[in-house]
Amino acid sequence: MHVTELYRDDALINTIVQKKLPIMITIDDLVGLDNGDKRLLANLGVTGDKAVTRLGMAELTFKKLLKAGVPLVFGSGAVAGDGSFPHGKQADQFAWMVRWGMTPVQALQSTFIASANALQLQLGEPGRDPQKGSSPTSSPSPAIRSRTSPRWSA
Repeated sequence: MHVTELYRDDALINTIVQKKLPIMITIDDLVGLDNGDKRLLANLGVTGDKAVTRLGMAELTFKKLLKAGVPLVFGSGAVAGDGSFPHGKQADQFAWMVRWGMTPVQALQSTFIASANALQLQLGEPGRDPQKGSSPTSSPSPAIRSRTSPRWSA
């Protein structure tokens, strides 16, 4: 199941809540695909409430996850090079996140606090050193270890 379809599965959302799993929805790419999705649905004769684009599904999922208290992490949807969604162009997602129910502060926090927590850095918790990982004595998550940093070598 693609993350945009989570709005259809309450049991899975409950599991995500129980396990305190963060979810990342990349919005920018879906915005860029929305007009094409609308044309495709119209060409297929899908209309009314059944004509839900991927952006529409993302909105339904985002709102449901936000209401359930699921940590929502900012996702870039960026691709290398000069593709449709190059790095550095995703700031417009903040407006979508606010439009879909986050406060402006929550939207900004999704880029650093929620993201750091998803990487087990526990940013903002007293006694935690984000350069050392999730506890004052541990090393960072393997996802962010660098071979060039002897401090973080395993």
